[in-house]
Amino acid sequence: MNWKPFLTRRVLPLMLFLLALSAFLGAMYGLAGYHKLPVQTFNDQEFPNYEVPFAILFVVVGGIGLAAAITVIRKSLWAREMVLLSVMVTLVWIFVQLSVIGYVSWLQVATIVVACCIAALRLLLPKYNV
Repeated sequence: MNWKPFLTRRVLPLMLFLLALSAFLGAMYGLAGYHKLPVQTFNDQEFPNYEVPFAILFVVVGGIGLAAAITVIRKSLWAREMVLLSVMVTLVWIFVQLSVIGYVSWLQVATIVVACCIAALRLLLPKYNV
């Protein structure tokens, strides 16, 4: 059995959708209840407004992840680039998060693992000459 089509047309979009869903839900949770987080969680970092980082998580990280999933499903010429952009944005987000609030959840590690798996699956996508 040839696994490449299954991995690129089923598994990769599913992982991208899950990554986007995680960003959307994390942002909604933050916007709904960020004020309930303990102050020590933020390692004495002062933000004038926590809504901005959660909005970035929702729009940028979630939006790019969703767009990447859609380009893979539609077999777009830009699928490889969108997947790479999604992985890079996600990894930048999670490493900045780790530097600001530190390790607080297993989801942080899971996000890094999923992003790395997505990056590996990206290599199976066909290359198009534009």
